[in-house]
Amino acid sequence: MKLVKIAITGPESSGKTTLCSQLAQHFSCLKLDEFAREYLEKTTQSYTLSDVEKIAELQWKIWQKAFNEKERGYIICDTEMSVPKIWVEDKFSSNSPTINKLWKKQSFDLIFLCYPDIPWESDPLREDPNRREELFVKYLNLFNREGRKIEILKGSNKLEQAIQKIGFFKLD
Repeated sequence: MKLVKIAITGPESSGKTTLCSQLAQHFSCLKLDEFAREYLEKTTQSYTLSDVEKIAELQWKIWQKAFNEKERGYIICDTEMSVPKIWVEDKFSSNSPTINKLWKKQSFDLIFLCYPDIPWESDPLREDPNRREELFVKYLNLFNREGRKIEILKGSNKLEQAIQKIGFFKLD
């Protein structure tokens, strides 16, 4: 039996967190939350590029700890390094060597990119209700430009689509 690392990514309010919870429940496996939410809920000022880099580094440490401790089964991750990479490029018109390094090092067996075809859910940490499709294209372009394989999830049956794709990864 082996360890299969799965990441769910995409623009805000595209169903990532819900899908992660559903998948973790379906497969009775570990789910690793997006650290950005925890970090930003504790800050009182506007975030900076440095904050996004810290978030990425701490997210990386959370993953590595879990990946090193768990030898078998599935791990579902509610984000991956395209999120801070696009975040820095979009919000700060910048590039982060720290995040770029983590982006190049990340290794998931399967990455799902969620299309934002569900209704927007307001949240104090969400910023771009009218740019979700534009941001989806940024994700898609980044993965294509870097030659990284992803599976796009669209429609009302994202859970079923993901379960089917994950089923191709045999654990023995």
